[in-house]
Amino acid sequence: MERPASEFHTFTDYDDVPFRGLIVPQEVEAHPISGTPPQSRPPIRFFVHGVLGIRLVDAIVGKFDGLQGATSVVPLADVRRIPCRMNWPGYESWRHAIASGPEPYTLAKLAQAISRVVQRFFDDQMLVQSQEPRPDWYTTTVPFDKLYLIELRQITADSWQPVLSRVLV
Repeated sequence: MERPASEFHTFTDYDDVPFRGLIVPQEVEAHPISGTPPQSRPPIRFFVHGVLGIRLVDAIVGKFDGLQGATSVVPLADVRRIPCRMNWPGYESWRHAIASGPEPYTLAKLAQAISRVVQRFFDDQMLVQSQEPRPDWYTTTVPFDKLYLIELRQITADSWQPVLSRVLV
């Protein structure tokens, strides 16, 4: 059976806005019939001082200085849980769902929850051998404090993927 077409998140997805670092090249699973990833909702983006991306470690500890729309409610009112998928280079596809709770998500609360999901992914992969030929993408060599959450993108009808960037400096 032939595998459906896929694509990756790349810097060309963000020609219109400034962002920090390199986009983590996570594979986006394509729709088995059309060959393109479905998107029924627009991506939820995280701008800090006009630049796309919030540092994961800042979001985890609740540091939202400069996050535009931090107290805005995100358009996920009808979603009870948010299944997140990580397709980090060299690792098996990984999933973790977060519950939405009784209160709607604000942009800041969502950034914090998604950043914790990424942290959990890193913790879970600590002892997993990467199949990635480029060691600069091993989770053990990527400093967590150099990662930014760019956006949360719906990749299937019931799955979301955090799009991340990595600052090399």
